[in-house]
Amino acid sequence: MEGPELVNSLRQLVISFEPYLRNASSYEQAQEVLLNLEAHDENFHRYQFVSQLRAKIDESLGGLIEDEFERFSMSQGSDVASDQKTVVQKVTDQVLKSREFENLTHYLRTNVSQAAQTLQNNFEQEFGSGRHGPDFEDVRDKRHSNEMDANMSFSSSYPGSLMFMNQDQAQKLAEELDPHRSLEDRQCSLHTLCSLAPLDVVASDQWSDIRRGLLAALEDPDLNLATKSLKFIAQGFSTVTSQTKELYLLLVDYLVDLCKKNLSRLKNGVDVRKSEHIRIIRSFRLLNEFQLIVPSYWIRCPEILVEQVIESTLKLFSMQHVSTVASSVTNIPMTALHLMALIDPKAMWFNKWMHGSYSRIPLLQKLDGQKKIIENAVKHCLEFTASRKIPFDLMSDISDTLSRVSNSDGHRMHYTRHEMDYIYFIHSLNLLGKLLCHKEGRKFFPIKVKDISEPISITKFLCSLIQLIVDPGNLVTVKYNPVSQQFDPGILVTDMLKVLCIHHDVTILCKDEVTNTLLSPISHWLDDEDTGGHACPESAYLHIADILAQLAASSQGRQHLLYGEGQDRFTRTKSSAAHIIADFAKKAINYDLPGDFAAPPSTIVTGSFVYICRQLYNTCEGLLAMNAYELHTTLAEALNEVSRELDMASTPTPGSDSGSDIDDPKKLSIWSDTLKDNLLNFAATPKGVLLLQQTHTMPECVSYMYSRYRNKLQVSKCEKFGYGTMVSQLAATAAGMVALRQSGFIQSIINNTWTVLECGLDDSPVFHGKIWAVEPVYKDAHKQLINLLKVLTSYAAVYEVLHEQPLPSHENYTFRQMPNTVIELIDRLVFVDKDIKIHSLFNYEQSHVFGLRMFGIIMSCLDTFLLIQSQYKIQEMLLSCQEANSINDRDIILDMLSFERNYILVKTYLIGGPSERVIPPRSISEDSSVSFPYPLFSTYPVPREYVPNVAGRSAMKQVGDSLEVPSSPTFSSEENELSHFLHETKNSVYESDWMERCRKTFGHLLETKPEQAKGHVMQELLEKVLESATNKQDEMTFPLITYSGK
Repeated sequence: MEGPELVNSLRQLVISFEPYLRNASSYEQAQEVLLNLEAHDENFHRYQFVSQLRAKIDESLGGLIEDEFERFSMSQGSDVASDQKTVVQKVTDQVLKSREFENLTHYLRTNVSQAAQTLQNNFEQEFGSGRHGPDFEDVRDKRHSNEMDANMSFSSSYPGSLMFMNQDQAQKLAEELDPHRSLEDRQCSLHTLCSLAPLDVVASDQWSDIRRGLLAALEDPDLNLATKSLKFIAQGFSTVTSQTKELYLLLVDYLVDLCKKNLSRLKNGVDVRKSEHIRIIRSFRLLNEFQLIVPSYWIRCPEILVEQVIESTLKLFSMQHVSTVASSVTNIPMTALHLMALIDPKAMWFNKWMHGSYSRIPLLQKLDGQKKIIENAVKHCLEFTASRKIPFDLMSDISDTLSRVSNSDGHRMHYTRHEMDYIYFIHSLNLLGKLLCHKEGRKFFPIKVKDISEPISITKFLCSLIQLIVDPGNLVTVKYNPVSQQFDPGILVTDMLKVLCIHHDVTILCKDEVTNTLLSPISHWLDDEDTGGHACPESAYLHIADILAQLAASSQGRQHLLYGEGQDRFTRTKSSAAHIIADFAKKAINYDLPGDFAAPPSTIVTGSFVYICRQLYNTCEGLLAMNAYELHTTLAEALNEVSRELDMASTPTPGSDSGSDIDDPKKLSIWSDTLKDNLLNFAATPKGVLLLQQTHTMPECVSYMYSRYRNKLQVSKCEKFGYGTMVSQLAATAAGMVALRQSGFIQSIINNTWTVLECGLDDSPVFHGKIWAVEPVYKDAHKQLINLLKVLTSYAAVYEVLHEQPLPSHENYTFRQMPNTVIELIDRLVFVDKDIKIHSLFNYEQSHVFGLRMFGIIMSCLDTFLLIQSQYKIQEMLLSCQEANSINDRDIILDMLSFERNYILVKTYLIGGPSERVIPPRSISEDSSVSFPYPLFSTYPVPREYVPNVAGRSAMKQVGDSLEVPSSPTFSSEENELSHFLHETKNSVYESDWMERCRKTFGHLLETKPEQAKGHVMQELLEKVLESATNKQDEMTFPLITYSGK
C-alpha cells in the first residue's frame, strides 16, 4: 500500500463518497455516514483500497492472531476470564497492544497521509475535468443524432465527483461562459460546471452572469455545447428546492426564445435527424420530466415557487405561430403545445398538476389569464371533429408514414404536420377532459373561440366530440393494431366521457341534447331512417353502451336516463333515454329491428345495451318505469332458445369454422351466461324477484350466481359490491331459498362458517395461530354470521329449510365431521346439550356463542320463533342448560354462554317494545359494585325485573276509550293541543299547508308534554296524516303513470 497504486485506490474510495456527501444535510451527518460506510455501501468490500487494507492486515497481524488464539485455547479452553471478557476480546486486546499493530498503524498512517496529500495538491487534475483522461471528451461527446433519450433524464448521475466552489472559481466560470470566449473555453467551463452542485451554483453571487452564459450556450449553434447546458439543468432537477425554480425558469426562457424562432419552421413537421429539431425535442422532454415529478414536492415548496413555475409554463404553452400565408398542409396554427404533445400526448403533466388543490387552485387562476391555451384546445378539437368528415383516411395516411419513415431500430425519425395536429388533438382532449372534471374548470365555459360566432358551451362541445363516435361520415375503417387502437378518436372520446361519468358531479352529461346525440344511431335504427347509406360499425355501438352504462352507474345519471333533463316523474313520455334503450334491447334480442338499416346486431352489442337496462331495473323506480317492456320475459325466452340450441349443437371438429353467433357453441355459451346474468339482476328488488320467479329460470340464474361467487368474480364492471343484496332478496322468498339451497350456495356458507369456527376439510398445516378471540363474535366469524343472517332472517327462508326437519341424532360426533345443512349447523352450534356435542368442538364457547347469537337474531321474527319452538322446544333446552350451569342448583354461573341463553329466554318469553319488556345485556357491567343487575333463571316465568311497571299510567286521561273524536269544539282540560288541532282542522286536511302546521303542533307537544302523545290522539294523528299524504302527488313514492306513448 504505497506509491501510485495507493493513490489510485484512495481516489476511487473518495469518489464513492459523493452520493453520501450530497445527501447529507450537515457536516456531522456526513461524518457519521462516512464512519459507518460499511453499513451503507453494499460495494464497500469491493473497493481496491479496502481489499489492499485487508491484505495488509492479514500479512502483518495474521500470524500474531493465530498464535494468541492457540495460546488462550491451550491455557483456558473456552472458559470466560475472571473479568468477564471472552477469548476473542482478550485476543483483540493483546493484538492492539502488540508492537506489530503499532508498526502497522504507523506504516498506514504515513503512506495514506502522503497519498491524500498528493490528491489534495493535484485536486483539479484528480477530481476535475482532467481526471477522465484526454480521450474522455471525444468518447463522451460521440452520440448518434437520433438518440433523443441521451443525457436527458435529470435522474442520471453526475459525470464527476462533488466539488465545492468558491467565489473566485464562480467568477472565473461566469467569465469563461461568456459568448465571446472561444468554444473550447466554454466547453471546459460547462464541463467543470457539471461537476459542481447545481444548487450551490444557483445560490452563488455570480448566478446572474452564469445564467446568461448558460442561456447563450443553450442557444448556441453547437449542439454539444447546448447538450452540456441541458445536462447541468437536468442535474439541478434531481432535487426540488427553492433554487430549482431558477433552473426551470432558465429552461422555460430558452424554450420561449426557441419557439419564437422555430415554430414557423415546423409547419411541415418535425424531423429528428435535423440538429435544430433534436434540440427542441430534448428541451421539451426535459421540461416534461420535471413537470411530472415536481407535483410530489409541491407541498414542500413556498407558494411563490409554485406560482412562478405555473405562470412561466402557461406563458410558454400559450405561444403560437399563425402563418399569414395560406398553407396547403393545414390551417391550424403551430403552438408550443404541439411540441409538448409529441412528448406527452395524454397530457399527464396537466393531470398531475390538477390532482392536488395546492397546485390546482393557482393553475386555474393563472389559466384565467391565459385563456388562449383553452381556446386553442377547444378550437382544435372542434376543427378536428369537422375535418374528419372529409372522405379520406387520415389514420391510414399516418399509419403509412409510420411504417415508411423510421430508422433501423424502429424509432420514429419524422412526424408529419398531420400527425402533429392529431397528437395535439389527443393532448387537447385529455387536457379539456381533466378540466371539465372540476367545478372551477367548468367555469371557463361557455368560451369564445376565434372564427366562431357563438360561445361554445360544455354541452355543445361534448356533442361535437360525440360526433366522432356516432357520425358514420366521421368514422374510418382501419385494420387496427394495438398501438394505433390506443389512439383511435372514438376510444379517446369514450374514455374521456367515462371519466366524466364516474365523477361526483355528472350534471354536464345529464343533458337531453347530450344523450340524444349519443342515442341518435339507436333512434335512427328504431325508426328505420336513411342515413345516406352509412351505418355505424359495431365498435360505435359498443362505445355508446360503455358511456351510458357508466352514466347509469351513478344515481344522478340513472335519474336522467329514466326521467330526462327535467326530472319530471309524473308527466313523462316514452321518449326518454331509458325507453329508447329498452326498446332497442328488446327488439335486438327478438331480432325484430328493421332489416333495411343494417345487419342485426351481434350478441355483444345486444348484451351491452341489456346491461344498461339491467342497471336501471335493479332499482325499484327503474323497474317501475321499464315494466311495460317485460324484459324479464324476453330474456327468459331468449335463454330457453339458447339452451335448446346448445343442446342441439354438435361438438366442433378441427378445421370447422363458424362465424355465426347462432352456430358457434362457444359464443352461444357466452350469450347464455349474459342472459342469466341480466335475469339474475331482477332479484335486486322484491318485485324483481317475483318477476324472475314467474320466468321459471330462477334455479339456473342462482346456479350461475353461485358459480361466480365460488370463483370470486366481480358482479359487473360498474358494480363495486358482491351478490349480498340479491342473496337477501332471494332468501326472502320460498322459491328463492329453494334455488339457493339446490345450487349449493347454502352449503358453501355453512362450510365456510364451520371452517372459520372449527376446522376445514383439509389437513394443511397452520403456520400462524389464530388470534385469540376477545369479542364473543370476533372479526372473521362476524362476516360468516352476516352471510348466514342474509339467508335466514325471513320466515319464508327458515320455513323452507327447517319445516318438518328433525334434529340429527348421532351417537358419536367427530372433530372433522362438517355440517352441510342448516339443521346440522343448528344441531352442532345451538343445541349443544350433551357432553358428546361439547367434546366434539375445538372451540366450544366461541362456537356455541356464535350459534346462540345467530338464533337470537333469527327469532326476532315471531313466526320463526313459533316454528322453532314448536318443532325443537328451544326454550326448554335453554332452561335445562341454565340449570346445568348452576352451583348447588341455585346460583347460575355468570359466563358469556349463560348471558346469551338468558338473553334469548327473556326475548322469546316476553313480547312488546322497550316499555313492555326489559331485554338483559349480554355482558357484565363495568361498574364493579354490580356485576350483573338482572337475575338469571332456569324456570319460567321470568323474574319481575324483566317486566317494567306498566300499571302507572299518565295522569292525563285521553278523551274516553272510544274511537270517536270529541264533538265539543272547546279546548277543555281533557284535551291537549294536538287533539284540539286535529278537531279544528278535520275538514282542511287536503290543504297544502296542513301538513306543515301539523308537524309544528306535534313537535311542540313532544317538546312540552311528551307524555300526552299516546293513545287515541296518536291513532287519529296517523289517520289524518295518511289521508293528507295519499292525496298529494309529491308524497307518492310509486305513482300510477299512464304513458302517452310519444
